[in-house]
Amino acid sequence: MALLLDQIANFFYFSIPFYATFAKLLAILFITIFFSSIGSFLNVCIYRIPLGLSIIKPGSYCPKCQTPIKAWHNIPIISYFLLRGKCHYCHKSFSFRYCFVELITALLAVLYFIKNAYIIDLQFLKFTFFMSFGIMIFFIDIDHKLILDKHNYTLLVAGLIFSIMGTMSLMSAILGSVVGFSIFYSIAFLYLISQKKAGLGGGDIKYIAAAGMFTGVPGVIFIILFSSVFALLCNFINIKRNKELAFAPYLVAASLLYFFLGDSLINWYLGLINNLI
Repeated sequence: MALLLDQIANFFYFSIPFYATFAKLLAILFITIFFSSIGSFLNVCIYRIPLGLSIIKPGSYCPKCQTPIKAWHNIPIISYFLLRGKCHYCHKSFSFRYCFVELITALLAVLYFIKNAYIIDLQFLKFTFFMSFGIMIFFIDIDHKLILDKHNYTLLVAGLIFSIMGTMSLMSAILGSVVGFSIFYSIAFLYLISQKKAGLGGGDIKYIAAAGMFTGVPGVIFIILFSSVFALLCNFINIKRNKELAFAPYLVAASLLYFFLGDSLINWYLGLINNLI
């Protein structure tokens, strides 16, 4: 009897870690499939919403020959490589960006799932909601130099709802939004007075207010700092030539970075300051 109990104990000792690992891998596979599909839908939104087109009808079609795309030609990520990046009908090339959006949407969701201790909870839903709108804002601003109010306001309301549901304190969320809006509005106002032209667009100001609702005051300060650094590094020549700068991509990149590394980088910085003092 004792031998049998030992065998059962050994079975569970080895099986539980195996099944736990298998469950994590299965969850990662599901998230990859699901969010690559979300990325495919985001491609539709990025292309159609700024043009005032419906995101529901008609279904996906080739932008070159207008031929409807069959479901088996529209499998996220996979179809792009199977078709070698070309339309099955007219053989014109698709931009790799379609595949990239699907890839990055799935990858960010998987990475945050791992960071979140392999748990799908309210915090995970909060990140993926913010990420999805962030990706839309990122590419629409690149294409049209535009951040749509409907996206900013949706994020603002969603951030408020998530804070009410307990992802962070309501006061922290509201303060983050107010501080972000105040800083960017003040910068835009001072630039307008000194240079007699607009510096920050209204969309950027509303976006930082929405991002603050998701991240609080520390997040807003982090996003403003890192977005500025990213913009300077990537556009040093263009800034010297006084060219118009699409700032939303840097705001979105800094926002997503905060979700992954914000607390760690802030704690490292504060620890460094304490050591110097």
